[in-house]
Amino acid sequence: MENLYFNLGIIFVLILINGVFSMSEMSVVSSTKARLQKLVSERRFGAKAALKLHEEPTHFLSTVQVGITAVGILSGTFGEEALQLPIQKVLLQTPAFAPYSETLSLIATVTLITYFSVVLGELVPKSLALQNPEGIASTIAKPMQALALIFNPIVWLLSISSRLLVIALRLDRTKDTTVTNEEIRIMMEMGSEAGVFHADESQMVNNVMKLDDVRVRAIMVPRQEIYVIDSLEPVDQQRKRIEDSPYSKIIEGVNNSV
Repeated sequence: MENLYFNLGIIFVLILINGVFSMSEMSVVSSTKARLQKLVSERRFGAKAALKLHEEPTHFLSTVQVGITAVGILSGTFGEEALQLPIQKVLLQTPAFAPYSETLSLIATVTLITYFSVVLGELVPKSLALQNPEGIASTIAKPMQALALIFNPIVWLLSISSRLLVIALRLDRTKDTTVTNEEIRIMMEMGSEAGVFHADESQMVNNVMKLDDVRVRAIMVPRQEIYVIDSLEPVDQQRKRIEDSPYSKIIEGVNNSV
């Protein structure tokens, strides 16, 4: 019985470790560079390390993947003794299930471990990471860097293997990181909805980005439609012409260049 509780405890700890890996991955990936740089300027502990992981995530993500894979293998190993054998013993006591006890106990073990691994090891940690990605990334950055050093030989071997496979398959490894106009519009809309930007600011940025699609003739006024006032005319006459004109603003300049 003590051995059963010990194995269950090991499985629980492994699931929590899996959750830490998942939360670390999500927090670093979902962090924004601007906010991390702000934390660095505020001398937040771990912010500089988090920014480095965010800018160069390849080694970090490989480390996380190795950790998650190792945890999954260990969970399956301990799960067989902690869950499958006790469940199989219970099923053997039931004549209807006895012939299928090994298969049913295996299915039950996989189902239970998968359920708790997904909930406690994936969904909940990732949801927490999305609540405060930069803060969590700063907290876990230094421990993850230390773990990356430990896993460095394995990660190096995996990186070399993946590169060779990419070369063999002739896949394009280049990645376009340029921010498009559409992405900026979406970010401004989201910021406006969240109250970060005013609606006028969002509209202003949207109008500026439309300038590339606007022809000059669309915003120019034909010369014959320009209302001109001679600055050498008497002030009373100028005032009367302004009052009689349909325009509310007068631009000072030469009629050939305005």
